[in-house]
This record gives sequence, C-alpha cells and structure tokens, in this order.
Amino acid sequence: MRELLPTANIARSREPSLLSVAPVYLEDVSFANPQGAMIGVGDALRTSHTDGIVVSHRGRIVFEWYAHGLTPDSQHLIFSVSKSIAGTLGGILVDKGKLDPDAPVISYIPEMEGSVYGGACTVRHLLDMSVGIRFDEDYMARDGDVMNYRRSTGWEPPDPSVPPTNLRDYLKTLRPNGAPHGHTFHYVSTNTDVLGWVYERACGISYAKILSQYLWQPMGAEHDAYISVDSRGAARVAGGICASLRDLARFGEMMRNHGVSNARQVVPSWWIDDIRHNGNAEASVARRPHEGVPERQLPQQVVYDRPQRGAICRRRHPWPVDLHRSGQRDRDRPRVLATVADGPRSRSHVAARLPRDRGETRRQVLNRWRRGGRSIAGGRLLRPCANHLRLLRSLIRFELSMTAACMPAVRTRQQLDRQGPTTNDQSPTDTTDDS
Repeated sequence: MRELLPTANIARSREPSLLSVAPVYLEDVSFANPQGAMIGVGDALRTSHTDGIVVSHRGRIVFEWYAHGLTPDSQHLIFSVSKSIAGTLGGILVDKGKLDPDAPVISYIPEMEGSVYGGACTVRHLLDMSVGIRFDEDYMARDGDVMNYRRSTGWEPPDPSVPPTNLRDYLKTLRPNGAPHGHTFHYVSTNTDVLGWVYERACGISYAKILSQYLWQPMGAEHDAYISVDSRGAARVAGGICASLRDLARFGEMMRNHGVSNARQVVPSWWIDDIRHNGNAEASVARRPHEGVPERQLPQQVVYDRPQRGAICRRRHPWPVDLHRSGQRDRDRPRVLATVADGPRSRSHVAARLPRDRGETRRQVLNRWRRGGRSIAGGRLLRPCANHLRLLRSLIRFELSMTAACMPAVRTRQQLDRQGPTTNDQSPTDTTDDS
C-alpha cells in the first residue's frame, strides 16, 4: 500500500509479547464442499488465493501458512478488521475518561452540524452502526456513494468530471435517510471514519498515534502497523490499517483473555463483556441482504474468536471466490476457516476421523499423517486430535454454507479482470473491500 498511497505509521511495542509455537499439520485435513467433493485444507488455501492464515490455540500458534510474498514479518491490508480495532480502542478511551460514548458527535466536531452526524447523533450511534444515514454501501457499483467515498480517501483514481475533495469534507456532505438514530443497524464505513475523527478531537493527537499509544504498544505488538491517509492526512479508520498476521494473533489472543495482554489489562473487561453480550447479531444478519453486496462476497479478512475453545483464527485473501465455478475440480476456490480446540485423544480416535484411502488401516493413516509435512512455524510436528478435526470441519462447513448462500451475485477474479483496468484498491495484494 505504501507504494500507492500516503500512510501514517503505528509504532510497535518496545517489549513485544511472546508467541509460543506448537505446530499441528492441518493441510491434509479434508472436508466436503457444497457439491459433495472432498478437498484438503492446503488445496483450498491455494485455490482461494489466500495470502496467509494463522491459527492459535490457548496462546500458541498451531498453524501458520503464507503465500504470494506475505511473510510473518510483513504487513497486509486488514480491511474492515480495522473497524474492530477502532471499536476496541474506543473502550480504552472511555475507560481512561477521554471519551463519552453518549455525547453528541458535534460536541467533539462542531463542524458536523448540518450533516447526518449533527443534532442527536451520538458517539454510541457510531460505535453501534445505528446512524440513520442515506448511504448505499454497494462495493460493485461504478458510481454513487461508495465511489465518491473512495475518491475522497484517495483509493480511487481522480475523475476529471468530479471536483477534487478529501475525506472529511466529504463526510460533512452526508445526509439522513429519515430513520431515527439508534433504532436500525445500518453498516456504513463512514461511521467509523467519523469515529476516528472524534478520537482525535478527544485526545488531541492523530489517530495513528492514539492507536499506537493506547492499544498497539500496550498489547505488545512486535511489528509496526500503518494506516492509509488522504491528501490532508486524515486516516481511513474504517478499512485502511495494514498489520502483520502475528500481531493480529496477539490482538485476538488479547480479546480471548478478556482484554489482558503482555501481563496488563489493555482493554477494560467491561468493554469486552459489552461487545460479547450486548450486540445484536440478528440485526446485522437481517440487514446484510439490503446492503448491496453481502459481506462474504468481498475480498476476505477474518478474525474468528472462539473463546470457549481457546481458539482464534486470522485469515486473509484478496479476491472474491466462486464455489460454483464449472469444471472438473469443484474444490477450486472454497473459503476455508481453520481452527483448533482441545487436547489430544487416543490414536484410534484420531485415525478414525482422518481421511484415508481404500483398504488403508488406521495405523497406516496415522503414519502417513505424521509424514505429511510441516507448517512454516517449523519445530516438532504434533499429532492432530479428534477435536481439531471435528471443529475444523464444522467451521469450514459454516464458511462454505455462508458463501454458497450469496453465490448468485459473486464475481470471480476473471470477471473482475474483464471489467477493465483495476483501481488501486484492486491490486493483487491490496484489494480493498471497504467493508
């Protein structure tokens, strides 16, 4: 991204938290795609253009896989996981007395009066995505709200027929849709950009410095992150952060541990409880069909946290996928979410759940499994347990079912290429999703 857009650095910690490694070989685990064909995790990762995936279990990295030039030390655009980071940062600022979630937005940004964010719109409405805004977040549209938004951030080439603008001037032009704030979940990226602007006014420093000072460094991040900024230095808080996968692993582990990382309470535990128990998942799911393109059709970034199992998965790939592509390999481009759960079981229990060839004994299956290879993390190859396989398959089937539900409108990489020249946000390594 730094070769295409201006960015602001998010400084790492001087004392990074340790990540232990206990690798489990998962690439040969097989599952059935929606057509019933079997595919291995390794093949699925490769055919779905996945750039990287890290799976941690109870604080240990158990599976790590990289491709397309991504390494454990390099940063990758994390798209709308940036929103999760912004929401988490809000809890820290509230706990430190720097932010009032129930205050009107205009108490921090008076110049937003007259826009949808004026009047009764509060910081909490931004956090909850419940602003009554007139905005169609259709990522496939070639004109309209999303294109105007991208131009303001510098993520779209300038259009000579459109007057130049910047992000914050654009935010002031957004208008209400007639619905009251706080009643309906409406996923709009600009809400998070306004939220970052509120943080800057509350703290008196830039968003990148706020994130580094209050979250990235206390969490024990090993690498610098960075965030794209517009022509006037305003951060794209909604989807512009680039970070390493291992630091995302630290972020997920901190959330699993109720806000504790690097032997300190980074995020207040009451904010974690609020995130886990006071959200409205039904409102989110019900709204997605009306948001233009469903979220799971877009270039993917995932942080999957299953605290009851102690498992967290982070995955990135830059292209939409098509599970219904014609051809002899139905296993092409399935989306995979791999994770692990509890400790080992007996060998026979494990072997009974491993994929095996006709006539192969359980002992032969186990021997083949142990010889299967190693992850990039290296080290001792651990025996995958039955719970690893069961949870892995259940999560993969969940991802596949969610993908299949929205397939009629999905576009493959070849279809995107046929549309003509790609924009900055559709490059092979930094394809934007704006979500």
